[in-house]
Amino acid sequence: MNLNLRSDSPASIIYCEGKLLHAVMMLHLYLDSKTFVDKPLKKSPKEVAEAFEKKFPDDIKYGDREAVRAFLDENFEKVGQELSECKLPDWQPRPPKLLAIRNRHLRKFALDINRIWSRLCRKMKKEVEEFSDRRSLIYVPNHFVVPGGRFREFYYWDTYWIIKGLLASGLYETTRAMLGNFKHMIDEFGFVPNGGRIYYKRRSQPPFFIPMVLEYYKATKDKEFLASFLPTMQKEFDFWQERRSINITVKKKEYEFFHYRADSNAPRPESYREDLYTMLIAKPPSSRVLWRDIASAAESGWDFSSRWFADHKRLTTIQTTKIVPVDLNAILCGNMEILAYLYNEVGNKEMHRHFRQMYDDFVRKFKEVFYDADEGAWYDFNRDTGFLNDAAFPSMAVPLFTMCYDRLDTEMGANVLSTLKRRGLLQFPAGVPTSVKKGTSQQWDYPNGWAPINHMLIEGLRKTGIPELQQTALNLATRWISRNYHVFMAENIMWEKYDVSKQYIRKARGGEYENQEGFGWTNGVVLDLLVTYAKQLDVEPSSFHNNTFIFDDYDEYEFDGGHSTAHFTFIPIMIATIIVALQNTIHF
Repeated sequence: MNLNLRSDSPASIIYCEGKLLHAVMMLHLYLDSKTFVDKPLKKSPKEVAEAFEKKFPDDIKYGDREAVRAFLDENFEKVGQELSECKLPDWQPRPPKLLAIRNRHLRKFALDINRIWSRLCRKMKKEVEEFSDRRSLIYVPNHFVVPGGRFREFYYWDTYWIIKGLLASGLYETTRAMLGNFKHMIDEFGFVPNGGRIYYKRRSQPPFFIPMVLEYYKATKDKEFLASFLPTMQKEFDFWQERRSINITVKKKEYEFFHYRADSNAPRPESYREDLYTMLIAKPPSSRVLWRDIASAAESGWDFSSRWFADHKRLTTIQTTKIVPVDLNAILCGNMEILAYLYNEVGNKEMHRHFRQMYDDFVRKFKEVFYDADEGAWYDFNRDTGFLNDAAFPSMAVPLFTMCYDRLDTEMGANVLSTLKRRGLLQFPAGVPTSVKKGTSQQWDYPNGWAPINHMLIEGLRKTGIPELQQTALNLATRWISRNYHVFMAENIMWEKYDVSKQYIRKARGGEYENQEGFGWTNGVVLDLLVTYAKQLDVEPSSFHNNTFIFDDYDEYEFDGGHSTAHFTFIPIMIATIIVALQNTIHF
């Protein structure tokens, strides 16, 4: 089978494809598929691949499990060896913006989070640059802040909210260093990969590099920095125009928009076993199409959600490339306006006019295609049906966040708020879930709330300038901050995601891995909201009803109705599948 995942790195024969990768994943040597593909090599990839073929010339059987494990111990280092913890050169224990938070409990909470930045700082060891072919890590020159947990490297869209938090903490030098890393990658690859590993180089993530630069520029007014970055920003924007654009026809009129379309038709190396399992269950006409849609959902950042499923429930019906997402197009619309503004800041009137016209034209056609006047909101467009999808997600509010609408039309914001309420997205006590769809077992569905989604919704409502919408934004910020605060008080942990559905605290579940602690973008969103609402937010420790985690009160309809590759549902079935599958060749 001719699969497309190889990067231009020599290490791709180990980490992205081949007999060794397939054997390790099918023998289930690690609980998390990501563990193997993050392990550095002790020798060159060519030497290791040849040694493996020499030691295992025949088809590998389940009985070879311990021999393969021994081979890995002999030829691979432990995970995380190529990164060192680092000191943030600009860190300060009491940043002025955080000291301005009025509520003393929230002020202490902010200072506690500020200390977490130092624990998440990483810098690449010298050997990463010298022996780049011996690892999956993509070399970058500067230190950076990681999300945390299993996410040992940097990630694209996470970094926008991390930077929002770093700026709240006064970490301008670190922010500039991280932007420099992204510039380094764009100049080398032409785009920002999903994350800092070679196996992420066939896909990107939501395009937030341009907004990141805007945030830094707003904080520093450094025009020399801006002028040096604008060509790189233009290059990344061109990538989305050239590699992720698509033509659609609506009411006999042709439009060009954007969608997620990963340049891969193979199992994701970091979730290799899970993707093979999904293919076995789905039995699709084309495994290549299925795997491309899976990788494209990962490119969206929403991996996974009923938003991408044809039947709105099962991962096996995924059709990401058939969806033209409202939020992706709104983000790129916002990027057009940002580029127009920033080109004007450096005195380039021609490029300012170019992007201003592009933005104005895009706002018009964006409304024509994505806005449902009867519903009063923006929805994803489905290329398969030729109509808007009617399922409600908080992504419908992203155009408010990026301001991809006619600001003279004050009714649009009010209509979106009304729709969010009517569709049930704003009824929950601890924030906004990523959907109201129950029973999918996916982490980007009910009952999980995520920091970036809540932040974009809150900020989108706030930026309308309409008092009713701004009050709703404050109410939502209060709910989100309260849940984060009380969980932190109970566990001293900031999580990747939260169950927002109950008044009491319940641990978030779903997806391909357990909930991760750290956590970069969660910290960033909390700090940004605490600074934005420094004089308005209140919380009292005694106001919470129950600080005990409830682990076992999910009913079947609520959570377990769909196919999930999470460890707690995946492993028993997968082991049985592997034993049967390994009676045959490990080759495709």
